[in-house]
Amino acid sequence: MKLVKSLRFRIIAGCLLCMVVTTVFYSFGVIVILRIGDDELFNWHIAKVAEQEWDFLHAQSSDQRQLLVEENPQFVIGDDQDIVNKLILVDAGQPKIGSLMENVRHVSQRRGGQLEIIELELGDSNYHIVKIPMDRQAPEKALFFYYIVDITGYSKLDVWAFQGAFAGLLLLTIISLVIAMVVGRLIANKVMSPLTQLMEDVDNTSVGKNLSSYFPDEVGVLAKKIDDMTSRMFGFIEREKTFSRDVSHELRTPITSSQMALELAMRLTDSSDENVNKALLRIQDANRDMIHLIETFMLIGREHIKVETETKTNLQTVVSHSISKNRYLISDKEIRVTNHVATNVVLPQPRQLLEVVIDNVLRNSFQYTDHGNVTIRGDHSHISVADTGIGFEQTALDRLMQPYETFHGQGVGLGLNIIKRICNLTGWELQIKSQPGEGSLLTVSF
Repeated sequence: MKLVKSLRFRIIAGCLLCMVVTTVFYSFGVIVILRIGDDELFNWHIAKVAEQEWDFLHAQSSDQRQLLVEENPQFVIGDDQDIVNKLILVDAGQPKIGSLMENVRHVSQRRGGQLEIIELELGDSNYHIVKIPMDRQAPEKALFFYYIVDITGYSKLDVWAFQGAFAGLLLLTIISLVIAMVVGRLIANKVMSPLTQLMEDVDNTSVGKNLSSYFPDEVGVLAKKIDDMTSRMFGFIEREKTFSRDVSHELRTPITSSQMALELAMRLTDSSDENVNKALLRIQDANRDMIHLIETFMLIGREHIKVETETKTNLQTVVSHSISKNRYLISDKEIRVTNHVATNVVLPQPRQLLEVVIDNVLRNSFQYTDHGNVTIRGDHSHISVADTGIGFEQTALDRLMQPYETFHGQGVGLGLNIIKRICNLTGWELQIKSQPGEGSLLTVSF
């Protein structure tokens, strides 16, 4: 299907179609013209012979003329009924015809109407008859001289000639197809070469780098448009990088200062004041959320995420660290967290990306589970997190994979999108099963 839709195939198919249509119509036109010319040339020849015979007979006496007509089967002097009697043996059981014109196929005139050529078809026999008035001064009153030519055998040869011409036409069409295919391929390669070069340049170029110079035709205009588009994209990416770098720096500094001040305040504050402790804990949780959001925004704002080629990550360590980091989300909930990941599970996977995935999975489970269990299992091939939370409709999964989409109106809606992006980058397989009121099961296969 891709081959049929390709531009190269369309060029070759166009050449083939053009060659076939041109060859067929031209050949049939030549055959028709040759047949017409051949017929006209034959009629001209027999008309000339008939006039010579008419001149010869006209110079003879009546008795001598009658004798010559009786001896020559090609000569008849009389009217149309005499031709009928000459050509049809009425006493041999053949059907009679009322007049000569009943079986006439074509009549043509020469010499201003004083000479007629009648093409007659009787059964399997074909005749051309030249009809000339014996008295050209009064043709309507005189007898006629008929010169009869039997072309039955010639007609068969004509059919054979037509069949031979048709076979030649078929052979010519096949040869034309082969030539058209070869020529079409050469033309397609020639036409496609600028596009192929443009494709290679686009594939090898980088953002902000212009393509090679092209002749200012359609391909050149396309290359110029691509250069303009990449220039705008480069400017946009540079602005985004600058913005992300500045935002990261400007946000990390006050959050770090706030976190240090918060830790100092918690040490200096009287631990017996429960209200103050709760307020400080809420501030601490908010700081953690902001740090998580900053890391998330920085991750999704990158065009490429660096993947370490050689690494060994202890899965149990990453899971335990993520549980500890996000436990504040379930501090006031009746939730039992169970980590079934063995301590000897070491994965050849990038630690940074694995931490982000597990961190987002556990945050979703902790945030949307009010009571029950959160169970983590994993080995060298996968990690799964099952919870007894509020869940969601399975039909809403595609929508929840989009950025800033939430099902219950909680959170910012970035967790699943981050997980999906990292899985696409690393080749991991993501599976999610959920039922409202029953919980969710998320599995990442390595």
